[in-house]
Amino acid sequence: HVARKIDQWGPDAVFIDSGAGAGVIDRLRQLGYDVTEVNFGGKPNDIRYVNKRAEMWFDLAEWIKAGGAIPNDTSLKLELATPTYKYDAANRIQLESKDDIKKRLPDAGSPDLADALALTFAHPVAKRSLMQQFGARTSKTQNYDPYEMLNRG
Repeated sequence: HVARKIDQWGPDAVFIDSGAGAGVIDRLRQLGYDVTEVNFGGKPNDIRYVNKRAEMWFDLAEWIKAGGAIPNDTSLKLELATPTYKYDAANRIQLESKDDIKKRLPDAGSPDLADALALTFAHPVAKRSLMQQFGARTSKTQNYDPYEMLNRG
């Protein structure tokens, strides 16, 4: 399904959650697609945040406040409004965990739509050239080797 969407939409980048999407990432790479795995619990680029998840969500919030448009989808809006945040001992921003959301709001589902939207803010993305956009398929990499990093050692 993801490969078909990549072919259909021709995105400038594809970010996939490395926790829930590890199998999807591996398969897409086997098929030659250039995807970037993102660890939600990983190190953020900005030291103001505890982890990548908090950084992405706050970048998303800034984008919306600056005029970014989201679909008129009630589920997405509810998910975006659900998590709270706090500061840790080092004064970094920490977004409420999914487990804590479920404890606080037992009927609340997992914020999967909102996480997917936030994932689009994982890293800066440069616009592909017009030639790449309308020319040959460029969503695939050439000769991807999933063991490349191991072979360098």
